Amino acid sequence: MKTATLESVLRGFEALLSIIEDGRSPTPEVYAEYYEKASGRCETVALAVIESFQAFGKLLEEVIEGECRLSQKLAELVGKRGLTFAVELFKDCLTGVWNRRALSYYFAKVVLPTLSERTWSLAFIDLNNFKKINDTYGHLEGDRVLREFAQLLSGAFSGKGELVCRYGGDEFVVVSPCSPKEMGRKLEELLAFSDFAVGVTAVSPGDSLSSVIDRADRAMYRSKKTRKVEYA
Repeated sequence: MKTATLESVLRGFEALLSIIEDGRSPTPEVYAEYYEKASGRCETVALAVIESFQAFGKLLEEVIEGECRLSQKLAELVGKRGLTFAVELFKDCLTGVWNRRALSYYFAKVVLPTLSERTWSLAFIDLNNFKKINDTYGHLEGDRVLREFAQLLSGAFSGKGELVCRYGGDEFVVVSPCSPKEMGRKLEELLAFSDFAVGVTAVSPGDSLSSVIDRADRAMYRSKKTRKVEYA
């Protein structure tokens, strides 16, 4: 039997996430379809991925009910069941915050279904002059800056329902069950400690993750000029 690489399994898992983003439920048939494709590579790995996915789904159900915080619950989950794949799949290995897979799943399974019950906002953040840091001091120093900034965001947005995600490179996304102005006030306080540009927008009925990211991204580019929180 051919052994799967983590990269090949993650590609298959991303295909599964696309089903969720399209609004289709991850039914047992979906699991079976994914297992059939992955098991030819490595049955053990395929089962581990599916188990991690199911466990993360249960985790989010508890978050919706307000019973836990994401980071605390994941630590318990991994500690009790040894689900190292849950970390690989949903955590950013450099900074320790959530990754884009977690963001996609959280948006589809928590944010969109509860829009009629609460207000949600999203912030798109980009560190200013990060390339200069890498070029001047080296990538190890750049990594340190990313980790410290991730810790700064996580400390400010650690409430129930709040999610901090490294979107890619020096870009981060924050999702919170609050109004854009409430989120903006927190971010304005952080501007005293770090140099970043940020765009904030509310999530509206009919939105997709892409449409919300696009609005916040455009506001973020205005923020690079104004040096303050911008809204879309």
